[in-house]
Amino acid sequence: FRADSEDYRVFEVDGQKYSMTETLALKQYENVYIMLGVNELGYSAVDFETGLGALLDKVIELQPEAVIYLQIMPPLNDSMCRKNSLAHYINNENLAQFNAAIVRLAAEKKVALLNTAEAYTGEDGQLPAELSNDGCHFAYNAYSRWADYLRTHVMDRDRYFANRELALADSFS
Repeated sequence: FRADSEDYRVFEVDGQKYSMTETLALKQYENVYIMLGVNELGYSAVDFETGLGALLDKVIELQPEAVIYLQIMPPLNDSMCRKNSLAHYINNENLAQFNAAIVRLAAEKKVALLNTAEAYTGEDGQLPAELSNDGCHFAYNAYSRWADYLRTHVMDRDRYFANRELALADSFS
């Protein structure tokens, strides 16, 4: 959760480096896509949910006219993760807790939820070995699934904002 860290300016606009929140403050976008990776699995589930909630609040504040898409994290291949000596917390059991938090926050913050995991889940519930190099990172040929999923799962802007307004009205009644 270094979205607004001055030490983590990785976005370049017109030759200048910005943090994520600084970049989002520069102009209004039509859509903002958020997907966190497995590095966040090292946090406690409570800290993750708190941090993601704060990030969503900030993005909503900076991008009031954007449709905000929050994405479910794709599954891992547990046996490949162990074989490649990835951190012990990088596993599907832990991932399920974090994805549950993502689902709760999408509903609470009234942002669009994308189950991008369905594009990567094998019959056994795991990330298929041929889609990964180490059990958690995608192989080069797997990224097109993500792009295809995003292109075919777009929320109607009017419906998105009507849902947000209805939720706001309900909170005052």
